[in-house]
Amino acid sequence: MRHRLRVHRHRALIGGLLFLLVWQAAGCASKPTPTPTPTPAPAATAFPSLAAEAPAIAGATPKVTIEAEPTRDRSASTAQAPAPEISLALPTAFHYEVKLRPVGASDASITVITGQYRADAWSQAARVGIDGTAKPGDTLAEESIVVAGASYTRPIGAATWTRWPGVGFDAAYGLTSPFTALRLYSVAEARTAAVLDPAPGAPEATFRIQTVVSAAGVAGLLVAGVAELAPDAESRAALEAQVAPLALQQTITYWVGEDGRIYRAAATLLATDESGQPAAWLEVIWRFWAYDDPGIAIAPPADFRDAPGPLTTSQPLPTAQPPETPGEGNNLIVRVFSSPGVPADNLAVTVYPAGEARQPVDWRSESEARFKLPPGSYDVLVQMDYAQEWLRRIEVTAGEVIVRDVVFDFGTLVISVSQGGVAISVDIVTYPAGDRQNWVDWRSDNPATIRLRAGTYDVEIAYADYTARQTVTGLVVRAGEVVERVVEVGYQVLGIRYWA
Repeated sequence: MRHRLRVHRHRALIGGLLFLLVWQAAGCASKPTPTPTPTPAPAATAFPSLAAEAPAIAGATPKVTIEAEPTRDRSASTAQAPAPEISLALPTAFHYEVKLRPVGASDASITVITGQYRADAWSQAARVGIDGTAKPGDTLAEESIVVAGASYTRPIGAATWTRWPGVGFDAAYGLTSPFTALRLYSVAEARTAAVLDPAPGAPEATFRIQTVVSAAGVAGLLVAGVAELAPDAESRAALEAQVAPLALQQTITYWVGEDGRIYRAAATLLATDESGQPAAWLEVIWRFWAYDDPGIAIAPPADFRDAPGPLTTSQPLPTAQPPETPGEGNNLIVRVFSSPGVPADNLAVTVYPAGEARQPVDWRSESEARFKLPPGSYDVLVQMDYAQEWLRRIEVTAGEVIVRDVVFDFGTLVISVSQGGVAISVDIVTYPAGDRQNWVDWRSDNPATIRLRAGTYDVEIAYADYTARQTVTGLVVRAGEVVERVVEVGYQVLGIRYWA
Protein backbone atom coordinates (compact mmCIF):
# COMPACT_ATOMS: atom_id res chain seq x y z
CA MET A 1 0.00 0.00 0.00
CA ARG A 2 1.57 3.27 -1.09
CA HIS A 3 1.49 6.28 1.21
CA ARG A 4 -0.47 9.05 -0.41
CA LEU A 5 1.62 12.05 0.62
CA ARG A 6 2.09 15.52 -0.74
CA VAL A 7 4.05 18.55 0.37
CA HIS A 8 2.19 21.67 -0.78
CA ARG A 9 4.39 24.69 -1.52
CA HIS A 10 2.38 27.36 0.25
CA ARG A 11 1.98 28.77 3.75
CA ALA A 12 -0.07 26.52 6.01
CA LEU A 13 -3.52 27.86 6.86
CA ILE A 14 -5.37 27.17 10.07
CA GLY A 15 -8.00 24.96 8.45
CA GLY A 16 -5.21 22.95 6.85
CA LEU A 17 -3.49 22.57 10.21
CA LEU A 18 -6.59 21.05 11.74
CA PHE A 19 -6.97 18.76 8.76
CA LEU A 20 -3.37 17.57 9.03
CA LEU A 21 -3.08 17.25 12.79
CA VAL A 22 -6.49 15.79 13.58
CA TRP A 23 -7.85 14.09 10.49
CA GLN A 24 -4.74 12.15 9.60
CA ALA A 25 -5.75 8.88 11.12
CA ALA A 26 -4.57 6.13 8.81
CA GLY A 27 -0.86 5.43 8.64
CA CYS A 28 -1.20 4.37 5.02
CA ALA A 29 -2.72 7.71 4.02
CA SER A 30 -0.95 10.36 6.04
CA LYS A 31 1.12 13.27 4.82
CA PRO A 32 3.48 15.79 6.39
CA THR A 33 2.35 19.33 7.09
CA PRO A 34 2.69 21.81 4.19
CA THR A 35 5.89 23.78 3.78
CA PRO A 36 5.81 27.57 3.75
CA THR A 37 6.47 30.41 1.41
CA PRO A 38 9.72 32.23 2.20
CA THR A 39 9.87 34.16 5.48
CA PRO A 40 13.19 35.37 6.89
CA ALA A 41 14.51 32.67 9.20
CA PRO A 42 15.18 33.71 12.81
CA ALA A 43 18.60 33.49 14.41
CA ALA A 44 19.50 30.01 15.49
CA THR A 45 19.72 30.98 19.14
CA ALA A 46 19.16 34.01 21.33
CA PHE A 47 21.06 32.61 24.32
CA PRO A 48 24.84 32.39 24.83
CA SER A 49 26.93 29.57 26.25
CA LEU A 50 25.63 26.58 24.30
CA ALA A 51 26.82 23.35 25.87
CA ALA A 52 26.70 19.88 24.30
CA GLU A 53 24.67 17.96 26.85
CA ALA A 54 21.45 16.03 26.48
CA PRO A 55 19.88 14.35 29.51
CA ALA A 56 16.95 12.09 28.74
CA ILE A 57 13.31 12.87 29.42
CA ALA A 58 12.19 11.77 32.87
CA GLY A 59 10.18 8.59 32.68
CA ALA A 60 11.51 7.49 29.31
CA THR A 61 14.16 4.89 28.65
CA PRO A 62 17.41 6.72 27.79
CA LYS A 63 18.92 5.43 24.55
CA VAL A 64 20.41 8.59 23.10
CA THR A 65 24.15 9.17 22.96
CA ILE A 66 25.20 12.73 22.09
CA GLU A 67 28.78 13.81 21.48
CA ALA A 68 29.96 17.41 21.16
CA GLU A 69 30.67 18.47 17.60
CA PRO A 70 33.59 20.69 16.56
CA THR A 71 32.81 24.41 16.35
CA ARG A 72 31.02 25.10 13.07
CA ASP A 73 28.45 27.31 11.41
CA ARG A 74 25.13 26.73 13.19
CA SER A 75 22.93 28.55 10.72
CA ALA A 76 19.86 26.59 9.69
CA SER A 77 20.72 24.31 6.82
CA THR A 78 20.05 20.91 5.44
CA ALA A 79 23.65 19.77 5.86
CA GLN A 80 23.65 16.33 7.40
CA ALA A 81 25.71 15.77 10.56
CA PRO A 82 26.29 12.32 12.02
CA ALA A 83 22.90 11.28 13.35
CA PRO A 84 22.59 10.38 17.05
CA GLU A 85 20.96 7.20 18.21
CA ILE A 86 17.22 7.82 18.36
CA SER A 87 14.77 6.72 21.04
CA LEU A 88 11.02 6.89 20.56
CA ALA A 89 10.34 6.20 24.25
CA LEU A 90 7.92 8.49 26.08
CA PRO A 91 6.86 8.98 29.71
CA THR A 92 4.12 6.56 30.76
CA ALA A 93 1.25 9.05 30.96
CA PHE A 94 0.66 12.81 30.71
CA HIS A 95 -1.70 15.54 29.53
CA TYR A 96 -0.71 17.89 26.71
CA GLU A 97 -1.68 20.97 24.74
CA VAL A 98 -0.33 22.26 21.43
CA LYS A 99 -0.89 25.77 20.05
CA LEU A 100 0.08 26.50 16.44
CA ARG A 101 0.14 29.75 14.49
CA PRO A 102 1.52 30.28 10.96
CA VAL A 103 4.49 32.65 11.02
CA GLY A 104 3.49 36.15 9.97
CA ALA A 105 -0.21 35.52 10.55
CA SER A 106 -0.47 37.39 13.85
CA ASP A 107 -4.19 38.02 13.43
CA ALA A 108 -5.00 34.48 12.36
CA SER A 109 -6.83 32.06 14.59
CA ILE A 110 -4.66 29.68 16.55
CA THR A 111 -5.09 25.94 16.24
CA VAL A 112 -5.26 24.40 19.72
CA ILE A 113 -5.03 20.66 20.36
CA THR A 114 -5.56 19.23 23.85
CA GLY A 115 -5.20 15.59 24.77
CA GLN A 116 -3.91 12.88 27.05
CA TYR A 117 -1.50 10.00 26.52
CA ARG A 118 -0.86 6.64 28.12
CA ALA A 119 1.33 3.80 26.88
CA ASP A 120 1.20 4.32 23.09
CA ALA A 121 -2.46 5.38 23.13
CA TRP A 122 -3.92 8.88 23.17
CA SER A 123 -7.12 10.87 22.78
CA GLN A 124 -7.35 14.51 21.75
CA ALA A 125 -9.64 17.27 20.51
CA ALA A 126 -8.88 20.25 18.29
CA ARG A 127 -10.39 23.70 18.02
CA VAL A 128 -9.60 27.04 16.41
CA GLY A 129 -9.51 30.00 18.82
CA ILE A 130 -8.84 33.69 18.35
CA ASP A 131 -5.90 33.88 20.77
CA GLY A 132 -5.30 30.30 21.85
CA THR A 133 -7.43 30.52 25.01
CA ALA A 134 -10.39 28.13 25.15
CA LYS A 135 -13.51 30.26 25.15
CA PRO A 136 -16.67 31.09 23.24
CA GLY A 137 -15.65 32.01 19.73
CA ASP A 138 -13.69 28.82 19.19
CA THR A 139 -14.58 26.63 16.23
CA LEU A 140 -14.59 23.05 17.40
CA ALA A 141 -13.23 20.64 14.85
CA GLU A 142 -12.78 16.96 15.60
CA GLU A 143 -12.03 14.43 18.28
CA SER A 144 -9.71 11.49 17.77
CA ILE A 145 -8.62 8.40 19.69
CA VAL A 146 -5.62 6.24 18.84
CA VAL A 147 -5.41 2.90 20.61
CA ALA A 148 -4.21 -0.62 19.78
CA GLY A 149 -2.92 0.43 16.34
CA ALA A 150 -6.24 1.86 15.13
CA SER A 151 -7.54 5.42 14.89
CA TYR A 152 -11.07 6.66 15.64
CA THR A 153 -12.35 10.06 14.56
CA ARG A 154 -15.58 12.02 14.67
CA PRO A 155 -16.63 15.64 14.25
CA ILE A 156 -17.07 17.11 17.72
CA GLY A 157 -20.62 16.51 18.84
CA ALA A 158 -21.31 13.62 16.46
CA ALA A 159 -22.60 10.43 18.05
CA THR A 160 -20.77 7.83 15.98
CA TRP A 161 -17.02 7.35 15.58
CA THR A 162 -15.29 6.14 12.43
CA ARG A 163 -12.51 3.58 12.80
CA TRP A 164 -9.52 3.77 10.45
CA PRO A 165 -6.72 1.23 10.15
CA GLY A 166 -3.31 2.41 11.30
CA VAL A 167 -1.92 5.54 12.92
CA GLY A 168 -1.34 8.93 11.26
CA PHE A 169 2.28 10.02 10.82
CA ASP A 170 1.80 13.69 11.68
CA ALA A 171 -0.10 13.02 14.90
CA ALA A 172 2.40 10.43 16.13
CA TYR A 173 5.75 11.50 14.67
CA GLY A 174 5.29 14.80 12.81
CA LEU A 175 7.39 17.81 13.72
CA THR A 176 4.53 19.59 15.53
CA SER A 177 3.42 16.51 17.48
CA PRO A 178 3.69 16.83 21.30
CA PHE A 179 5.45 13.47 21.30
CA THR A 180 8.10 14.77 18.91
CA ALA A 181 8.69 17.80 21.14
CA LEU A 182 9.44 15.48 24.07
CA ARG A 183 11.69 13.24 21.98
CA LEU A 184 13.70 16.09 20.46
CA TYR A 185 14.89 17.24 23.88
CA SER A 186 17.06 14.17 24.23
CA VAL A 187 18.32 14.51 20.65
CA ALA A 188 19.50 18.13 21.08
CA GLU A 189 23.21 18.46 20.35
CA ALA A 190 23.62 21.75 22.20
CA ARG A 191 21.85 23.68 24.95
CA THR A 192 22.19 26.82 27.01
CA ALA A 193 22.84 26.95 30.72
CA ALA A 194 19.66 26.41 32.74
CA VAL A 195 17.93 29.60 33.92
CA LEU A 196 15.36 29.43 36.73
CA ASP A 197 12.06 30.42 35.11
CA PRO A 198 8.74 29.14 36.56
CA ALA A 199 6.39 27.47 34.09
CA PRO A 200 2.76 28.24 35.05
CA GLY A 201 1.11 25.25 36.66
CA ALA A 202 4.28 23.18 37.10
CA PRO A 203 4.35 21.43 40.51
CA GLU A 204 8.09 22.02 40.89
CA ALA A 205 10.76 24.56 40.05
CA THR A 206 11.45 24.74 36.31
CA PHE A 207 14.45 25.92 34.32
CA ARG A 208 14.45 27.48 30.86
CA ILE A 209 16.88 25.76 28.51
CA GLN A 210 17.28 26.58 24.85
CA THR A 211 18.36 23.68 22.67
CA VAL A 212 19.64 23.26 19.13
CA VAL A 213 18.78 20.05 17.30
CA SER A 214 20.86 19.43 14.18
CA ALA A 215 19.33 18.66 10.80
CA ALA A 216 20.69 15.14 11.21
CA GLY A 217 18.95 14.77 14.57
CA VAL A 218 15.60 16.00 13.21
CA ALA A 219 15.94 13.78 10.15
CA GLY A 220 16.84 10.79 12.32
CA LEU A 221 13.74 11.22 14.46
CA LEU A 222 11.43 11.67 11.46
CA VAL A 223 12.92 8.65 9.71
CA ALA A 224 12.52 6.57 12.88
CA GLY A 225 8.83 7.48 12.84
CA VAL A 226 8.58 6.50 9.19
CA ALA A 227 10.10 3.11 10.01
CA GLU A 228 7.45 2.55 12.70
CA LEU A 229 4.56 3.10 10.28
CA ALA A 230 5.67 2.20 6.76
CA PRO A 231 5.13 -1.50 6.02
CA ASP A 232 7.64 -1.91 3.17
CA ALA A 233 10.69 -0.36 1.54
CA GLU A 234 8.70 1.43 -1.16
CA SER A 235 6.37 3.07 1.37
CA ARG A 236 9.29 4.05 3.57
CA ALA A 237 11.12 5.67 0.68
CA ALA A 238 8.01 7.65 -0.32
CA LEU A 239 7.39 8.86 3.23
CA GLU A 240 11.04 9.79 3.80
CA ALA A 241 11.03 11.87 0.63
CA GLN A 242 7.97 13.76 1.82
CA VAL A 243 9.31 14.60 5.30
CA ALA A 244 12.72 15.65 3.94
CA PRO A 245 11.76 19.38 3.67
CA LEU A 246 11.33 19.44 7.47
CA ALA A 247 14.74 17.89 8.22
CA LEU A 248 16.40 21.18 9.19
CA GLN A 249 18.27 22.39 12.25
CA GLN A 250 15.63 23.49 14.78
CA THR A 251 15.93 25.67 17.89
CA ILE A 252 13.52 24.81 20.71
CA THR A 253 13.26 26.34 24.18
CA TYR A 254 12.19 24.03 27.01
CA TRP A 255 11.03 24.57 30.57
CA VAL A 256 12.31 21.53 32.47
CA GLY A 257 11.67 20.51 36.09
CA GLU A 258 14.31 19.47 38.58
CA ASP A 259 13.34 15.84 38.00
CA GLY A 260 13.86 16.18 34.21
CA ARG A 261 10.20 16.40 33.24
CA ILE A 262 9.28 18.85 30.50
CA TYR A 263 6.40 21.20 31.29
CA ARG A 264 6.60 23.62 28.38
CA ALA A 265 8.37 24.06 25.05
CA ALA A 266 8.27 26.77 22.38
CA ALA A 267 9.77 27.14 18.92
CA THR A 268 9.55 28.86 15.58
CA LEU A 269 9.87 25.82 13.34
CA LEU A 270 11.62 25.97 9.99
CA ALA A 271 10.83 24.20 6.73
CA THR A 272 12.33 24.25 3.25
CA ASP A 273 10.67 26.74 0.91
CA GLU A 274 10.24 26.58 -2.86
CA SER A 275 13.77 27.84 -3.46
CA GLY A 276 15.24 25.13 -1.25
CA GLN A 277 16.13 27.53 1.56
CA PRO A 278 15.12 27.30 5.25
CA ALA A 279 12.14 29.54 6.05
CA ALA A 280 10.23 30.31 9.24
CA TRP A 281 7.05 28.26 9.14
CA LEU A 282 5.07 27.76 12.36
CA GLU A 283 5.11 29.21 15.85
CA VAL A 284 4.39 26.35 18.24
CA ILE A 285 3.91 26.16 22.00
CA TRP A 286 3.67 22.78 23.69
CA ARG A 287 2.51 22.31 27.29
CA PHE A 288 2.65 19.16 29.44
CA TRP A 289 1.23 18.45 32.88
CA ALA A 290 -0.10 15.78 35.27
CA TYR A 291 2.56 13.19 34.50
CA ASP A 292 1.62 9.67 35.67
CA ASP A 293 -1.99 10.77 36.24
CA PRO A 294 -3.75 7.53 37.25
CA GLY A 295 -7.01 8.89 35.88
CA ILE A 296 -5.80 8.74 32.26
CA ALA A 297 -7.43 5.78 30.55
CA ILE A 298 -7.60 5.45 26.77
CA ALA A 299 -10.09 2.97 25.33
CA PRO A 300 -11.72 2.51 21.93
CA PRO A 301 -15.24 3.93 21.66
CA ALA A 302 -18.12 1.52 22.04
CA ASP A 303 -20.09 2.93 19.12
CA PHE A 304 -18.17 3.12 15.84
CA ARG A 305 -18.29 2.11 12.19
CA ASP A 306 -15.42 0.96 10.02
CA ALA A 307 -14.26 3.34 7.33
CA PRO A 308 -14.90 2.16 3.77
CA GLY A 309 -11.20 2.49 2.97
CA PRO A 310 -8.01 4.26 4.00
CA LEU A 311 -8.46 7.85 5.12
CA THR A 312 -7.37 10.03 2.20
CA THR A 313 -5.95 13.41 3.15
CA SER A 314 -4.77 14.57 -0.24
CA GLN A 315 -7.70 16.97 -0.66
CA PRO A 316 -7.90 20.19 1.39
CA LEU A 317 -10.86 21.32 3.41
CA PRO A 318 -13.45 23.24 1.36
CA THR A 319 -12.65 26.93 1.10
CA ALA A 320 -15.15 29.38 2.57
CA GLN A 321 -16.86 31.36 -0.18
CA PRO A 322 -18.32 34.86 0.16
CA PRO A 323 -22.09 34.88 0.75
CA GLU A 324 -24.07 34.99 -2.46
CA THR A 325 -27.21 36.98 -3.12
CA PRO A 326 -30.57 35.22 -3.71
CA GLY A 327 -30.37 35.95 -7.41
CA GLU A 328 -27.17 33.93 -7.83
CA GLY A 329 -28.71 30.52 -7.42
CA ASN A 330 -28.69 29.94 -3.67
CA ASN A 331 -31.03 27.10 -2.76
CA LEU A 332 -30.27 26.60 0.96
CA ILE A 333 -30.20 29.42 3.53
CA VAL A 334 -29.41 28.68 7.19
CA ARG A 335 -30.00 31.57 9.62
CA VAL A 336 -28.30 31.26 13.01
CA PHE A 337 -29.21 33.19 16.18
CA SER A 338 -27.32 33.19 19.50
CA SER A 339 -30.61 33.91 21.30
CA PRO A 340 -34.06 34.84 19.98
CA GLY A 341 -33.70 37.77 17.59
CA VAL A 342 -29.90 38.13 18.02
CA PRO A 343 -27.81 37.05 14.98
CA ALA A 344 -24.97 34.71 15.94
CA ASP A 345 -21.27 35.29 15.51
CA ASN A 346 -18.21 33.06 15.90
CA LEU A 347 -19.91 30.19 14.15
CA ALA A 348 -19.54 27.60 11.42
CA VAL A 349 -22.24 26.12 9.22
CA THR A 350 -21.02 22.96 7.49
CA VAL A 351 -22.88 20.93 4.87
CA TYR A 352 -22.35 17.16 4.50
CA PRO A 353 -23.93 14.54 2.25
CA ALA A 354 -26.78 13.01 4.25
CA GLY A 355 -25.54 10.25 6.53
CA GLU A 356 -21.86 10.90 5.74
CA ALA A 357 -20.09 13.27 8.15
CA ARG A 358 -16.55 12.53 6.95
CA GLN A 359 -15.99 14.94 4.05
CA PRO A 360 -17.86 18.27 4.05
CA VAL A 361 -19.37 19.64 0.85
CA ASP A 362 -19.22 23.31 1.77
CA TRP A 363 -19.21 25.64 4.77
CA ARG A 364 -19.85 29.25 5.80
CA SER A 365 -19.18 31.41 8.85
CA GLU A 366 -21.97 33.99 8.46
CA SER A 367 -25.11 34.19 10.59
CA GLU A 368 -27.10 33.98 7.36
CA ALA A 369 -25.29 31.18 5.55
CA ARG A 370 -26.22 30.84 1.88
CA PHE A 371 -25.38 27.77 -0.19
CA LYS A 372 -25.71 26.80 -3.84
CA LEU A 373 -25.95 22.99 -3.81
CA PRO A 374 -26.70 20.27 -6.37
CA PRO A 375 -30.05 18.57 -5.84
CA GLY A 376 -29.78 15.93 -3.15
CA SER A 377 -30.11 15.13 0.55
CA TYR A 378 -27.86 16.92 3.06
CA ASP A 379 -27.06 17.10 6.76
CA VAL A 380 -26.02 20.51 8.12
CA LEU A 381 -23.93 20.97 11.26
CA VAL A 382 -24.34 24.38 12.93
CA GLN A 383 -21.67 25.20 15.53
CA MET A 384 -21.52 28.27 17.73
CA ASP A 385 -18.92 28.43 20.48
CA TYR A 386 -19.16 25.04 22.23
CA ALA A 387 -22.79 24.43 21.17
CA GLN A 388 -23.97 22.72 18.03
CA GLU A 389 -27.10 21.48 16.33
CA TRP A 390 -27.66 19.14 13.38
CA LEU A 391 -30.23 19.75 10.66
CA ARG A 392 -30.83 16.29 9.22
CA ARG A 393 -32.00 15.14 5.80
CA ILE A 394 -32.60 18.47 4.13
CA GLU A 395 -33.85 17.70 0.63
CA VAL A 396 -32.57 20.20 -1.93
CA THR A 397 -34.40 20.26 -5.24
CA ALA A 398 -34.01 22.33 -8.40
CA GLY A 399 -35.87 25.65 -8.45
CA GLU A 400 -36.66 25.74 -4.70
CA VAL A 401 -35.05 27.81 -1.93
CA ILE A 402 -35.05 26.18 1.51
CA VAL A 403 -34.67 28.35 4.62
CA ARG A 404 -33.88 26.90 8.06
CA ASP A 405 -33.44 28.77 11.34
CA VAL A 406 -31.29 27.64 14.26
CA VAL A 407 -31.87 29.55 17.51
CA PHE A 408 -29.48 28.91 20.39
CA ASP A 409 -30.07 30.01 23.97
CA PHE A 410 -26.86 31.86 24.85
CA GLY A 411 -26.51 34.37 27.65
CA THR A 412 -23.46 36.11 29.12
CA LEU A 413 -21.65 35.66 32.43
CA VAL A 414 -19.18 38.37 33.46
CA ILE A 415 -16.81 37.48 36.32
CA SER A 416 -14.37 39.89 37.97
CA VAL A 417 -11.85 38.48 40.45
CA SER A 418 -9.95 40.55 42.99
CA GLN A 419 -7.80 40.01 46.06
CA GLY A 420 -7.80 42.83 48.58
CA GLY A 421 -9.73 44.91 46.05
CA VAL A 422 -7.06 44.51 43.35
CA ALA A 423 -7.52 42.51 40.14
CA ILE A 424 -5.16 39.52 39.98
CA SER A 425 -3.97 36.94 37.46
CA VAL A 426 -6.33 33.99 37.34
CA ASP A 427 -7.43 30.96 35.38
CA ILE A 428 -11.22 30.59 35.27
CA VAL A 429 -12.77 27.24 34.38
CA THR A 430 -16.54 26.97 33.92
CA TYR A 431 -18.46 23.71 34.31
CA PRO A 432 -22.11 22.69 34.09
CA ALA A 433 -23.33 22.66 37.68
CA GLY A 434 -22.17 19.49 39.46
CA ASP A 435 -20.27 18.15 36.43
CA ARG A 436 -16.54 18.65 36.94
CA GLN A 437 -15.57 16.29 34.13
CA ASN A 438 -16.79 18.42 31.22
CA TRP A 439 -15.69 22.05 31.30
CA VAL A 440 -17.28 24.39 28.77
CA ASP A 441 -14.95 27.39 29.08
CA TRP A 442 -11.40 28.03 30.26
CA ARG A 443 -9.72 31.43 30.12
CA SER A 444 -7.23 33.74 31.81
CA ASP A 445 -9.08 37.04 31.31
CA ASN A 446 -9.94 39.20 34.33
CA PRO A 447 -12.62 40.38 34.12
CA ALA A 448 -13.86 37.45 32.04
CA THR A 449 -16.82 37.77 29.70
CA ILE A 450 -18.11 34.26 29.08
CA ARG A 451 -20.89 33.39 26.66
CA LEU A 452 -22.82 30.35 27.86
CA ARG A 453 -25.96 28.48 27.01
CA ALA A 454 -28.88 28.98 29.40
CA GLY A 455 -28.35 26.87 32.50
CA THR A 456 -26.65 26.67 35.87
CA TYR A 457 -22.86 26.66 36.15
CA ASP A 458 -20.02 26.27 38.63
CA VAL A 459 -16.84 28.30 38.22
CA GLU A 460 -13.43 27.33 39.58
CA ILE A 461 -10.89 30.12 39.97
CA ALA A 462 -7.19 29.25 40.23
CA TYR A 463 -4.75 31.95 41.36
CA ALA A 464 -1.41 32.51 43.09
CA ASP A 465 0.41 30.48 40.38
CA TYR A 466 -2.12 27.65 40.67
CA THR A 467 -1.44 27.17 44.39
CA ALA A 468 -4.87 28.43 45.50
CA ARG A 469 -8.39 27.81 44.25
CA GLN A 470 -11.89 29.08 44.95
CA THR A 471 -15.14 27.70 43.58
CA VAL A 472 -18.35 29.62 42.95
CA THR A 473 -21.41 27.42 42.45
CA GLY A 474 -24.96 27.84 41.22
CA LEU A 475 -24.50 30.68 38.72
CA VAL A 476 -27.67 30.90 36.62
CA VAL A 477 -27.41 32.11 33.01
CA ARG A 478 -30.53 32.97 30.99
CA ALA A 479 -30.83 33.35 27.22
CA GLY A 480 -30.23 36.89 26.01
CA GLU A 481 -29.32 38.20 29.49
CA VAL A 482 -26.07 39.35 31.13
CA VAL A 483 -25.18 38.14 34.64
CA GLU A 484 -22.34 39.89 36.49
CA ARG A 485 -20.50 38.45 39.48
CA VAL A 486 -17.64 39.98 41.50
CA VAL A 487 -15.52 37.43 43.39
CA GLU A 488 -13.14 38.41 46.19
CA VAL A 489 -10.62 35.64 46.86
CA GLY A 490 -8.68 35.18 50.06
CA TYR A 491 -4.96 34.96 50.73
CA GLN A 492 -3.33 31.56 50.92
CA VAL A 493 -1.46 30.84 54.15
CA LEU A 494 1.86 29.24 53.26
CA GLY A 495 4.04 27.19 55.54
CA ILE A 496 7.23 28.89 56.74
CA ARG A 497 10.47 26.98 56.49
CA TYR A 498 13.62 28.11 58.30
CA TRP A 499 17.01 27.28 56.90
CA ALA A 500 20.20 27.19 58.95
